[in-house]
Formats: sequence, structure tokens, C-alpha cells
Amino acid sequence: MSVRVRSRVRPHGAVKHAASTPLTTSALSETAQCSSSPCEDERAYKELIRQRDDRHRRICQKNHALAELERSILRFYYDHSMCYEKELRDILESASPLALDSTAKVLSPGSSEVSRRMREFRAQEERQATERAAYKDAIVRMEEEYERTVIHGKLAAQQEVIRLAQSELHDLNVELEKQKRIDQNLVSLIDNLERELRDLRKEKDNSAQRMAVLEEKKRNQMENLGNTRLELQQAHADALQARKELERREAVIGDLQSQIEEHSLRLKRRKLT
Repeated sequence: MSVRVRSRVRPHGAVKHAASTPLTTSALSETAQCSSSPCEDERAYKELIRQRDDRHRRICQKNHALAELERSILRFYYDHSMCYEKELRDILESASPLALDSTAKVLSPGSSEVSRRMREFRAQEERQATERAAYKDAIVRMEEEYERTVIHGKLAAQQEVIRLAQSELHDLNVELEKQKRIDQNLVSLIDNLERELRDLRKEKDNSAQRMAVLEEKKRNQMENLGNTRLELQQAHADALQARKELERREAVIGDLQSQIEEHSLRLKRRKLT
């Protein structure tokens, strides 16, 4: 029994491309003779051109299909047949036909180089799939650890600190608004007191003028000393009373100013802290 390896596949590019069939001048002349008018001759000429282009297109498609088939056959041959060349060469060089028969049974796609490479490739793919699964599990564990330690740990604590700081800032802003309203009330009260103080000063000036008038009367009316003394005493009493009232209101204004200064200092210290 002899084993022969014969390749019936031609090399790539061996397919002969059929050329497009050209139109001869004789065919054109015959068509022109059969035509009865120039318009019909032109239509016949265009029809012949269209048929030529259609044939050329079909021939190109067939050539392309044959070239693809040739490449597929060659690819299959080089991928599956050449791996048996060493085994077949050893079989052909063996001594007896019986050895050829027994050795030929050993040849199978499972023991070929392609099969071995495919098994190695599948094993490599399985290892890579296992490594990818382990890598994905490690990433999931890392994400869970990050979420537990960072997001729910440090970040949560920082968010709580920020929340407390914002709450404290809100309380301070509310207190500041209250203090601003108190300051406005104190300013309006000081304005009223200053207005009253100006009125008292005017009254004091008027009292001084009255005292001057009375002194003038005293000098002019020395004979009416008793009445003048009574008027002077009354004027002195009014002046003393006005002076006491002025001193009392000045003291009240001084106390209010000191309270305002202390309150302003407290606000400044609170803002600084």
C-alpha cells in the first residue's frame, strides 16, 4: 500500500482572468448595415456597449470568487495538511506495507501539530480566564474595602465634621443677626438720647439767658431787692434742677455708650474665634 500526497491546488494567482470580449469592427458594420436610421444605429451601439460591460463585470466577479476560493483552499491546506508531512515522509521511508498500514492508523488530527497547538491554546485561554476571574475578584474586594474604609469610614467622619461645622456656622449666623438687631435698637436709642441731650442743652442755654436777664433786672432794680431775690432763687432752683437733669441724662448716655462698646468688643471677639 503506497501513500501519496498530491496537491491538486494551484498556487495563488494561477487562476487565469478571462479578458472581456471586445466588439469587432465587423460586428459593428453588420449592425450598421441592418440599421435603417442613425438613431437606431446609436441605440444598437449603446446596447452592444452595455452587453460588453455586463459581461466584463460578470467575468470580474467570477475571477474574484475563484481567487477567494483558491485562498481558502490554500489556507486550509497549509493549516491542516502540512502538519502530516513529517509523519507521511517517515511512513514512506519505512520498510514494509504492514508497517505502513499500522502506522497510518496512528495518524489522526488529535496527534497532529495543529491539534497540539489548539490544545495548548485552549489551555492558555482557560488559564487566562481563571486569571481574569481572579483579577476581577481582587478588584471587587478592593472596591468593597475602599467603600468600607474610605467612603463609609474617613469620608463619613469628614462629612459629619462638616455637618457639625455647618450647623455651628448657622447658629452663629442666627446669633449675629440677633446682635445686629440689638445694635440697631441701641443705635436708635442713642440717637433719641442725643436728641434729648441737645434739647436739654438748648434749655440750659435758655435758662442761662433767663439768668442773665434776671441778673440785669437785679442790677436795674436794686430797690426791689426782695422780689429780685425771690426771682433769683427761683431761677437758681430752675437752673440747678435743669443741671441735675442734664447730668443725670449725660450719665445715662455714658452708661449706654459703655454698654455699646462692651457689646461691640464681644462681637469682634466672637467673629475672631
